[in-house]
Amino acid sequence: MQQTWGYDPAQENHLCTEPGTRQSPCACNYGGMSGKQKIMVDGEMFIVTRRGRGIYNYEWVSGPNSGYGFSSASHPAADRADEEHRESVRDFLTEIDPDTGYLRDT
Repeated sequence: MQQTWGYDPAQENHLCTEPGTRQSPCACNYGGMSGKQKIMVDGEMFIVTRRGRGIYNYEWVSGPNSGYGFSSASHPAADRADEEHRESVRDFLTEIDPDTGYLRDT
């Protein structure tokens, strides 16, 4: 089933008012849908956070390094389907050094 992210242009520059968050453009609610989603890719758990239209943060919650992950943006700005998120995560994981849990030095 394809997950679609809600988008409301009026929310684009919304400042988060969720308890414990800094005032910054947030992903707490776009068009009534959650701005976060958990996905499992090849046995690894990620939290995908929508930061704006076509802008996503990926936190590797099952990885060895707390808070580690990556960000992605598309141009022109476009929302992504689940399979596109999974492809981004797979690309990231192929670049991970298994000894350190960080991106390989090139």
